Amino acid sequence: MAKFIPETFPLECSLIENPKTIFGYIRKNFWKFFGWGFIISSLLYIISRAGFSLFMPIQMKMLTNLLDSPHDNFWHAAAIVLGIVLVVNMIFEIAWIMQHYVWQRVRAKARSLLTLDLINYLHCQSMGFINDKMLGKLNQQVNNIAVASLNLLNQIFGNIAMNLVTLVVAMGLVMGLHWSIAVILAAEMLVRLIWFRINFKNIVLTHKRNAAMISQIHGTTTDTIGGSMNVRAFSGREKELGLLSRVLARFRMRYYAHMYANRKFWAPLAVLEALVFSSVMFLCVMYFRGGEMSLGAVVFMVGAYASINGAVWNLLEKSIELFETGTELMQSYNEMNGKISIKDKTDAPALRAARGAIEFENVDFKYDRKSQPVLKNFNLSVGAGEHIGIVGISGSGKTTIIKLLMRLYDTNDGDIKIDGQNIEKVSLDSLRRSIAFIPQDTALFNRTILENLRYACDKATFAQVAQAAKFAGAHEFITQQACGYDTVVGDRGVKLSGGQRQRIAIARAFLQSAPILLVDEATSALDSQTEEIIQRSITKISKGKTMLVVAHRLSTLMQMDRIIVLEDGKIVEMGTHSQLLKKPRGKYARMWKNQSCGFIGQKSN
Repeated sequence: MAKFIPETFPLECSLIENPKTIFGYIRKNFWKFFGWGFIISSLLYIISRAGFSLFMPIQMKMLTNLLDSPHDNFWHAAAIVLGIVLVVNMIFEIAWIMQHYVWQRVRAKARSLLTLDLINYLHCQSMGFINDKMLGKLNQQVNNIAVASLNLLNQIFGNIAMNLVTLVVAMGLVMGLHWSIAVILAAEMLVRLIWFRINFKNIVLTHKRNAAMISQIHGTTTDTIGGSMNVRAFSGREKELGLLSRVLARFRMRYYAHMYANRKFWAPLAVLEALVFSSVMFLCVMYFRGGEMSLGAVVFMVGAYASINGAVWNLLEKSIELFETGTELMQSYNEMNGKISIKDKTDAPALRAARGAIEFENVDFKYDRKSQPVLKNFNLSVGAGEHIGIVGISGSGKTTIIKLLMRLYDTNDGDIKIDGQNIEKVSLDSLRRSIAFIPQDTALFNRTILENLRYACDKATFAQVAQAAKFAGAHEFITQQACGYDTVVGDRGVKLSGGQRQRIAIARAFLQSAPILLVDEATSALDSQTEEIIQRSITKISKGKTMLVVAHRLSTLMQMDRIIVLEDGKIVEMGTHSQLLKKPRGKYARMWKNQSCGFIGQKSN
């Protein structure tokens, strides 16, 4: 997989954890994401756009003077003027074409690297962090940061810088023509700046509230579409539309408030502009009539005022857009950014798990500070190649053992060791490569069956994949699909049945060829015939491996070397199936006796 990632891209999990703000993140990674290409693109943009805007009144003056003044050799003078106009405009157009080409390359590269960086960060985060977020919202935040970061820098180094250059140079040209007009224009800019300073906070605040509601709309729509099966099963369409309508109603109110703040800000400036332009034109006419200005100078002044006014308007608009973009960017970054709690120690060595012996030593764990402990002083030794069944009512800690062993969470106290090595001191990738996992609900990628099977082993040949599928009892149903192994399985594998997804998970685990196999409720939701197929497949691939099996259906554990019974995070019974049944008052024996259709009674967590 690593060969598809740019060589310069870091796979460590520090990423956006260190910079506390989006601006720190961009500053830290500027040369990695943007580089000299962005600097060159910005300079070309300033040259082409500012130059074009400033040269417009100059060429108008040249042409007016050419037409208004007597010439002994008119066509010679016209050729010179028109030649200058053509060459200078061609230079600006070439600069614009080059800027567009460079910017497209910079934008594609930067967006790709930003997205890689952010997705890598999310994959480095703990499952607790991911489970606390809306997946649709996380996806939106990744896209917001990748796109808005580019827009932010483009606004600062492109649009704002270009308009500042245009404004300064144009004001200098006007000052050289007549100081009184320059004073009027400077006064107008000062009034606009003061007005901006007074009112911009209200615009930014209303935009921030509006952006928060847009984010909530994305989260709500993702949630309702993702739960479409529940909507149909419980006739919840009216309820979902009602919930979304309330969110949209709040959005409309905030959007109206933002639009009102905008109108309140821009309307007085438009009136001011009309008054100043009239004053400047009056002075130009007066100076022309008094002989202080030529016709060309008057025409130049009209063009220069248009350039200055356009630059000022653009500066105000881009400044507001800059704050709005920055607000959205900060909001997305702050919501997504968080301390990575599960990560490698510095220079963590790879796990050497040749045997697969497991040791839980005095382990305490709870999911957060406010929740009750799930495991309390938990101890368990699993020999290499031993098969252990884990049973207990819901909330007893069965699945938590699996999660801790895979280091999806870290223990609050105590140690977990594999072949004598503390799993918190070895690299995460080497730990998880040493463990094959068959979950209760196998969620596949929306890719082909072949891609899903090869996910555990990219280098597996098709023959090896097909052999693994046959081993798991999956080859027959795969070949009956419309496109065989190239069939796309849909979102989370929705086009396949639960049993088919489980068999693919078993084949994938076989391809991984790890010394440890973890099975979490792999057959609890399957029919008896499918359960038998799955059990036979698991038995085949578990030979020679250390295996932990979590199950509600006790019939699946009869051949285990040992079965442990959990209650409130502690082992209360241990032994083989037959040994535990010899204790008629024991918990396992009561579970076996009371079990209906192979399921243990449930208790809420």
